[in-house]
Amino acid sequence: MTVIEKAFALQSVPAFASLRVQELTAIARVAVHRQFPAGVTAYAADTVLKELVVVVRGELEDRQGLPVPAVLGVASLLKDRGAGTELCAGVDGAECLLISKGHFFTVIHQCPEIVRALIVQGRSDERGGRTERKQLAEDALFG
Repeated sequence: MTVIEKAFALQSVPAFASLRVQELTAIARVAVHRQFPAGVTAYAADTVLKELVVVVRGELEDRQGLPVPAVLGVASLLKDRGAGTELCAGVDGAECLLISKGHFFTVIHQCPEIVRALIVQGRSDERGGRTERKQLAEDALFG
């Protein structure tokens, strides 16, 4: 993916949608593109994520086959905690942008609206009426 393609992909994710073009481009420059084929385990349950995982196409699912939030890894980055559940690529696979721990801290420092957007994401998952996703969303965000 080019930097422009990554910026547009990030913009399609609600947590990043309100960012200015300059911010999206800066994040896109440091984001690493990664694809997971359908059904492949992307992260084991005990994996401590070393990057923020932003699902831009397809989806990652938990062991029960339920989709997880599009942005994962905040708790892992802040507290060095494991993912808590095995994460597998859905039936269409998962295309992700990975933002390293160092770049993540730079992003939240320079773009505090990302933190607000992640909190809103967690709350909207709660309101979706999916109890299973509620706990995972909270763990995935802040654990």
